[in-house]
Amino acid sequence: MLPFGKGPQPRQPDSRYPLYVLWLGFLLLVFVLPVLGDELPPHILNLARIQRQMTAELKRLPNYTCLETIERYSAAEGRKVKPYDRIRINVAIVEGKELYSWPGARTFDERSLASMINNGFISDGDFAAMARNIFVNRNANITFVGTEAEGGRKLLRYDFQISQMMSGWRVRVGNSYGTVASAGSFWADAGTLDLVRLSFAARGLPPFSQEKRLEESAEYGRVRIGSDEVMLPLAVDLDGESFDGTVHHNHTTFTGCRQYGVETILSFGDDPEGPVVTEGPEPVRALPGGLAITVRLEAPIESSHAAVGDEVRAIVAKDVKFGQEVVLPRGALVKGVIRRLDQHRGNAPYFEVGLEFVEAEFGGHRAVFQGKLEDVSAFPGYHRNAVGFVTSIGPRQSLGVGCFYVEGEAIRIPKGTSFTWLTQPVRVP
Repeated sequence: MLPFGKGPQPRQPDSRYPLYVLWLGFLLLVFVLPVLGDELPPHILNLARIQRQMTAELKRLPNYTCLETIERYSAAEGRKVKPYDRIRINVAIVEGKELYSWPGARTFDERSLASMINNGFISDGDFAAMARNIFVNRNANITFVGTEAEGGRKLLRYDFQISQMMSGWRVRVGNSYGTVASAGSFWADAGTLDLVRLSFAARGLPPFSQEKRLEESAEYGRVRIGSDEVMLPLAVDLDGESFDGTVHHNHTTFTGCRQYGVETILSFGDDPEGPVVTEGPEPVRALPGGLAITVRLEAPIESSHAAVGDEVRAIVAKDVKFGQEVVLPRGALVKGVIRRLDQHRGNAPYFEVGLEFVEAEFGGHRAVFQGKLEDVSAFPGYHRNAVGFVTSIGPRQSLGVGCFYVEGEAIRIPKGTSFTWLTQPVRVP
């Protein structure tokens, strides 16, 4: 037995050992790693370059705005897809956040596109959300598929998957929300490594969803904004299919893109008490509630070229008084927007039309208001007795929208058609 504390002692390390480690590390850096780098598959190197390039593109985007035009189509099971309506709306990207406004409005606000349109098949976040998720946040598992020829150029195709936990894609039906996973592909030019197309589909739609299929595809290209050319989506296609066989298709284009300068005069929020009036360079007043305002269309509305989001102008037909004071004189210009232009087909085709008037101009002054539609003068196709008058009061964003129905495959609301509105209270800070 060996005495306690005595036994085989460990061999002392060679004092030169650390020097060997340093030399080995040096040789690895100088000779081995460059060889391994040269042997990396080209598709891996290209993917790294595409991600780096797209990250730089998305981070250097200036604040800008474009006109977004959405053409919506639908069809019942087994039927031909036909136009449903057309929407025009301004979209701005400010510090990476999407803001929307109706064309002609004085400012952008932070309501989502879905809340502004408030009906039908719609999606927002098309500009950069999925691209950021893939290329900047690196939330996708990506695999190389191969090369494809298209339009005389060579494209690199990669497939990707994003888990539900890492996805930012939310699906809403009514007041219910659910986050979905996604799977898709992107294509990049083999020469420039510019993104050409991004396509993806939802995986694991929530149980309350009426859709069994939801897919989106965006075509990318370079657009000059200010002095720079930046990578932006030029067109986006959104497709869906319901469990009852109804097919939906939205085709969205972006035009007139330019650098955005902040100029806030009037902002309508989604506060339940009503819109908020913000002081600007002109005198602004909010009309009190309970006033009857009759206006006449300044120009006809024709379904052949009108779109949701188009500005509507009307002239005040007679003085509007609050007590003895004339608060809105006859002849004042009233501005509004088409909020609905839904086309319904069948044995008796018709359109559901929704209008919203929000402000009046007169003598260097502006007055803002929110109204409830009370009456519409008769014109060909208009159904007074069939449906009466409807003001949507479900979602808060529908306050002030007056809806009515007009028969026909195509409709024309004539110049001079009168609309009577009853003003609702408007909150002034």
